[in-house]
Amino acid sequence: MGTKKTDNAQEKDTKTRVQSSNNATLSKILLLATGVTIGVGAHYFFKTQITKELALESIQEQRFARMQTDFSDVKKQLKALDLLKEKGKEKSLIINDMGTKIASLEQQLQATSNKIHAVEAGAKRSTIITARKAYNIISQLSKTERRLQRLDKLIKKQTDGFKKAKIMWGAVSEIRTSFIKGQAFGEHFDILLGLSEKDPEMKELIRTLAPFKDKEPPTLIELIEAFKKVESRLIQSSIASQKTLASRLKNQLSSMIIIRKKDQVSDVSENNSAIDIINAVQTSLRKGNVEQALLHFEKLGDNTRSLAAEWAERARTFLDVQGTIQQIDSDVITSFSLSQTGDQ
Repeated sequence: MGTKKTDNAQEKDTKTRVQSSNNATLSKILLLATGVTIGVGAHYFFKTQITKELALESIQEQRFARMQTDFSDVKKQLKALDLLKEKGKEKSLIINDMGTKIASLEQQLQATSNKIHAVEAGAKRSTIITARKAYNIISQLSKTERRLQRLDKLIKKQTDGFKKAKIMWGAVSEIRTSFIKGQAFGEHFDILLGLSEKDPEMKELIRTLAPFKDKEPPTLIELIEAFKKVESRLIQSSIASQKTLASRLKNQLSSMIIIRKKDQVSDVSENNSAIDIINAVQTSLRKGNVEQALLHFEKLGDNTRSLAAEWAERARTFLDVQGTIQQIDSDVITSFSLSQTGDQ
């Protein structure tokens, strides 16, 4: 029993010592933790203070740098002021000299002003004269402009007249060629008629060719050949019309032997023999003179002429067409000339 009590006492004592040791260790740990916390706080505090002091020092350095710059600028301004003072003295002399020159210029300006007033007074008089001259010039320009307008219209009219005359001339030339060849006038007749709308006389003249727009006109060759066909009948008729036997025999013999001089027409009359007259008609036709051939033909007797009435009618138509074409040709040439001179 005594031994157990002793063991228990030792055990309690041991536990007490362990507990005391643990408490001491815990106290040290708490103390150490507290010290660490205080040390970290102090470190942060001192670090913040040092940062603030460094920032203040940087600001002070910047302010000092600005102050140095401002001081340098002030020194420069002072030097500039000193220079201005020195130049001010020179400028003062220059200003005085300029004042003298300005006074001289004012005198010159006054003299110039007086001259200008004198010129203005004369200018008022000359302005009236100039205005009159300007009015005359404007009037002349207006007249010239009107003349130019009339000239422009005239040139246009002449150009149109030239074109019209040229076309008409070409159409007349084609009709003349068709007439010589014995061909219908066709579209060339229509062209001429259309271009003559404003010329009643020309239009009426052209209308006389209307029968041959689609029909062939008589030709010189046709007239020569046609007269040859009726020649023998004309001679026989003239012989039969003779009153005496001797005259009939004479004409009969003459009809058997006809002598013609080449390209030569005798001065025949009604007293000449029918053979001479017929010979003159043939010669005139060969020379292309249909008008003279008709004049000789009219010297034959009435009965003899009646045998060639159709030929005579064709010959007269030939002359009418030929004359009309020549007249139209002449009028077109006149129209062309007028278009060039400006009288149209």
